[in-house]
Amino acid sequence: MKTTNNNNQKNNISGQKIAKFAFFSILGVLLFMLPIPTADGAFNIPLGFVIDALGSIMQTENIDLRQILLLIFLSIAVILPIITKVFKLETLSKNKFLSPVVNVSIINIIVRAIAAFIAFSVFAGFTGEGIFILEEILHSWTAGVMVGDVAVILVPIFIVLAFAIPILTKFGAMEFAGVLIKKVVRKLFTLPGRSSIDLFSSWFGSSSASVIITTEQHKEGFYSDREAAAICVNFSMVSVPFSFVIASTMGIERFFPIWYVIISITSIILAVILPRIWPLRNIKDTFIKEIKREEDIPTGKKRFAHALETATERAEKTTFKDVITNALEIWANIFFDMIPIIVAIGSITLAVVEFTNFFSIIGTPFGFYLELFGLSSEYAPAMLTGFIDVFIPALTLTDATLQAQFIIGALSVVQIIYLTEVGVLILKSKIPLNVLHLLVIFLMRTILALPIIFGLTWIFTNIL
Repeated sequence: MKTTNNNNQKNNISGQKIAKFAFFSILGVLLFMLPIPTADGAFNIPLGFVIDALGSIMQTENIDLRQILLLIFLSIAVILPIITKVFKLETLSKNKFLSPVVNVSIINIIVRAIAAFIAFSVFAGFTGEGIFILEEILHSWTAGVMVGDVAVILVPIFIVLAFAIPILTKFGAMEFAGVLIKKVVRKLFTLPGRSSIDLFSSWFGSSSASVIITTEQHKEGFYSDREAAAICVNFSMVSVPFSFVIASTMGIERFFPIWYVIISITSIILAVILPRIWPLRNIKDTFIKEIKREEDIPTGKKRFAHALETATERAEKTTFKDVITNALEIWANIFFDMIPIIVAIGSITLAVVEFTNFFSIIGTPFGFYLELFGLSSEYAPAMLTGFIDVFIPALTLTDATLQAQFIIGALSVVQIIYLTEVGVLILKSKIPLNVLHLLVIFLMRTILALPIIFGLTWIFTNIL
């Protein structure tokens, strides 16, 4: 009987299957996770180099193709659903790729229209001067930042990511990792082993990539509602390269290795705690689809052999058409749905940050909390603005003390949840998390992380 099992196993894992799995999985892992030193002493990943190269190609002295594409995407996002609804075009509404783009609510269309108006205004130089509220929204520090420094930069990033993500997720890499490290990840984080890929893709790639990978895996039935929620709010870390940008903005790049070690340790501790308490613990382990999940090892089969078998089976089933189809679905969702929300909601929220005392008022309790650790209460707003965008705290801390930059800067990275990118992706997915959930988890991460970061900073600066 043992001989039969071994023969079946050998038949199931042919050299051709292994080659397909190994080639594309290694390619996907290297694209997202291989750190390469750069000329300026920092480091980047292969995808980062591709994104940077594409961004440079899209810019010339006379024209910025990124801006043109952004305006085209935003225009289509508004016009296409209106035309579909008015003329009742079933061809578009039932199309696999365009259905999520055109079958949207009136509120969603309004948000897209606001985003298009804001983007066209920024590029046309219209500031809304003298017009109540509009002047604040279209200011260079609000819409100017959100459109010119965020949305435009996201264009080449997502063009590349949309076609790279299926290479990482559809050729067995996640199945292979899931089986191998299931016990460790399950015991530490109450999550399946394959979720480690989500962590690594954000660590060396981007937090957006991690969330997109997680939501796709959730949609395909590999993650339950609880697992997907826990992964998104714990594993979607800001990438190492972008963390270096944040450190450089504050002027603490010389401390980057220690700073990022503290960030990593803190994030791991939080990822152990948060899935075990409310609200993540209360989300049910229900699946969108009932499929075969291969992480459980059959009796009599070795872990590595089972990991290799399940990975090669996944790779064998995946075709080039599957990769392109998945990439186009991701691409359409990002450019016609997510980016309009980033531009509209982000610009309005930044106006609140820049021109009102709202964050100073609601940050008062956090001011007292900071003082417990010897930090000034004036930095309390910086603790909260990270809920909008991860880059805002860095901008507000450029003139802060070194201690505040180090600790609160690290906190802004550890908070993970920010609405303009990660938050929007989560809210647009089928994961059962709403804005209130995200806000509560953000506050919990903030409250729990501060003493951990403070303690680790003290240890590294006084003992090590």
